[in-house]
Amino acid sequence: MRITFLLFLSIMLFSACSNDQQKTRKVILDMEKKVEENPDPILTNELIRQYMLYRINYPQDRDLNSRHLYRTAALRIRLDRPNEAAKSLIEALMYYPGTSNTVNNALLLAAIYQEELKDPISSTTIYQLLQEVFPNEKGVQEKYQAISPPPPPLEDRMTDMRRAIFADSLGNFDLETAIYFIHSCELIAYLKPGDNNSANWLNQAAETARSLKRNSQALQLYEWIYTKFPEYEKAAQALFLKGFILDEELNQKEEAKAIYELFIQRYPDDGFADDAQFLLDNLNSNEEEIINRFEEQQK
Repeated sequence: MRITFLLFLSIMLFSACSNDQQKTRKVILDMEKKVEENPDPILTNELIRQYMLYRINYPQDRDLNSRHLYRTAALRIRLDRPNEAAKSLIEALMYYPGTSNTVNNALLLAAIYQEELKDPISSTTIYQLLQEVFPNEKGVQEKYQAISPPPPPLEDRMTDMRRAIFADSLGNFDLETAIYFIHSCELIAYLKPGDNNSANWLNQAAETARSLKRNSQALQLYEWIYTKFPEYEKAAQALFLKGFILDEELNQKEEAKAIYELFIQRYPDDGFADDAQFLLDNLNSNEEEIINRFEEQQK
């Protein structure tokens, strides 16, 4: 009897949630019609807010949330906010990969880079990825073939871009090229989320960011590798390096301690396990104390 009652209660709760979701969709549809008739900035921003609230309340509705982010980007273009529009589409590609609107999101993002943000490097990367991953989708071949002059294969472009970052004979680096390279690596991972080669590009992006002391960006990239590509051969190393940056570069000892402990727990046989334990044991020690402790161990 109790089981039957609980089942009945679950059905009722599901029905109530479903009704609320349908009501919310109707509110959004009505507001979309109003914005089409009267593109007032206040009303437009309210519609964007409603899209955001829908994502918060119904995160499982991946397809519609992806479409809402596409519409958010289009509205932000109308409001002359192309950077925010691009961020909306990146969010769609990152959190809702493989939906029915993925190609449209990527095509609009490429158009924004090309036409609004004057970034042909990123737009070319997107068109090359779409041609590789979604060659038969509407508009993909047309956009790819319109690239002038025709670009080298994506792997070659990426390799050349990374080489150009540190090509200066005096040891200087090209920050602008580095930023484009890192972003292109991210775009690869957005559009090929299940591919270990994407993890490899993210790892190169993280190494580049770390070399340039862009520590916050490196942390995000290593976190991305570790959480989204757990089978990647350098996933454990990515977790270790996240702790190392927190420890050595940012002096965030408590955060580093948690990462080192997690690393040792999950990868006790990894080649970096001894390093993680050593760093953990000496987390708050100065250089002299570390040397003395090492000498004592040697004795």
